[in-house]
Amino acid sequence: MLLSCVTTTLWQKAMHPVESGCDFRDVGLKSGPKCLGNMEHRLGTAVRHIVLHYHLSKNGGDIIDRILDKNFGDALAHLNGNSPNSVLHNSELLSFLRQHPNVDAVSSFHLRPPKPDAESFVFFDVIFIRHPLDRIYAILETYRSGAGPADSLQEVVNNGDLREFLQRLVTEYPHLINDAQVNYLAHGGRYFRPPDESDLHRAAQIMQEAALPGSTNLFSISLATAEYYLGPAFGNLDLSYVNPRPCSFAESWRERVDKLRDLCGSLIYEQLLRMNTLDLQLIDITEAEIYRRYHVIPEREKRVEEFIERCQKAAEFYLEHDEIETQ
Repeated sequence: MLLSCVTTTLWQKAMHPVESGCDFRDVGLKSGPKCLGNMEHRLGTAVRHIVLHYHLSKNGGDIIDRILDKNFGDALAHLNGNSPNSVLHNSELLSFLRQHPNVDAVSSFHLRPPKPDAESFVFFDVIFIRHPLDRIYAILETYRSGAGPADSLQEVVNNGDLREFLQRLVTEYPHLINDAQVNYLAHGGRYFRPPDESDLHRAAQIMQEAALPGSTNLFSISLATAEYYLGPAFGNLDLSYVNPRPCSFAESWRERVDKLRDLCGSLIYEQLLRMNTLDLQLIDITEAEIYRRYHVIPEREKRVEEFIERCQKAAEFYLEHDEIETQ
């Protein structure tokens, strides 16, 4: 949190110096208030800097939450509604922050971009997106692990028919797989039609203007770049991370997409591609913005190397001291 002091000087009758008894032609700026009397006023306004993580499911949000917890501890709040389908509004966020003056970071599944515009707060929004077909594969893996909701899709997976699972996604659950990230950014996840180019424009603007636009394909570069740009507001943030499920990062996103293609068959795979044209464009736009910021940073390669070294050291410590989930 930073304390900002706004100084306002009131110049009465400034347009009529003879009437005020002063001739401003022969005095400096500091002499003015003395001629007019003691009219200087100081207004103190506390401006709070808040990190705001929009936790979009299957986009590395759990790792981001661990990073925020490491940096903010008790000053991190997880703000969500009472049900899985809740949606929170910016007015509720602002009310919460005013009631909890010690909170410096918020993570939420249920808040939706764009971030609030409030005089007493500066919000540093964190939004990670993912290659849409890699994200669909992650949804499949969640159901395969038994961690998905108890619905008809879980029953299909339990029966071992993964192609039927993917066919069901296409035919019955378009809100989960039809340019879902563009729809989330442009409409808060409310699905009522296929997203279009105007939705892509809104989504791209949010990502390009975010304090931390992230791509899971560029996880380390996204975070190392953010350390540099968030430094003036938050000091020496350490955004290095440990993946609590290391096997999930063992494969590249391209390998996972190839697996999805094999599971789908060509017809379903081509349909998934058509249904995610805008999400694919959003990934390209976001990664271009990440690289634009990255290339401005001095000694950027050295910074990223040092960042990765910190991640590796943290992972070694984690492996020595924690039980890890390998599935």
